[in-house]
Amino acid sequence: MKKLILHIGTGKTGSTALQESLSFAYQNNALRSVCYPNLLGKRHHNELCTLVMPHERIRRDIRSRYPEDNADYQKFMTSVRTAFVRDVMNHETVLLSGEFFCGFNAHEAKEFVQILRQLDFAEIHVLVYFREPASLYLSQVQQRLKASASFNEPHSFLYDYLGIINCWQGLVTSFTVREFDRTRLEN
Repeated sequence: MKKLILHIGTGKTGSTALQESLSFAYQNNALRSVCYPNLLGKRHHNELCTLVMPHERIRRDIRSRYPEDNADYQKFMTSVRTAFVRDVMNHETVLLSGEFFCGFNAHEAKEFVQILRQLDFAEIHVLVYFREPASLYLSQVQQRLKASASFNEPHSFLYDYLGIINCWQGLVTSFTVREFDRTRLEN
């Protein structure tokens, strides 16, 4: 029975460090029979959002490369799907990680799960890390200050943790929420 473990982020919860570690471990055969695909040369699997999200909702970095939903973008989407199918087809247990999965709405999550089921994944386990809201807000402000001069006021800051849970729960075999704790990243 094929099993898929899907780490969906969220942002600012050590996802990049986790993805780099998983990629390194997989390349060095430390994950044993678990496949952690190197999708199109990336250590994360965020490009898979293109399989279910409309062009206007895809990641900003992808949209900057493909500003229009044209033949070039459709070719990119096809290459993502082809690479993904090729990378996971012959594996019984697959681990994917992308913080952009937590940005799926209910329809997109359902469509993504359908794609996974079509690839014969009978078990789909979702793992998400949530960061304490005040800590998340400060981390996001710090990141935004590096890129722009504007950010949300603290009183208007909202991160829809419940919405993320509601999108995925009921679609998958299990849904696990863990609190992000930076001190656990040591070593």
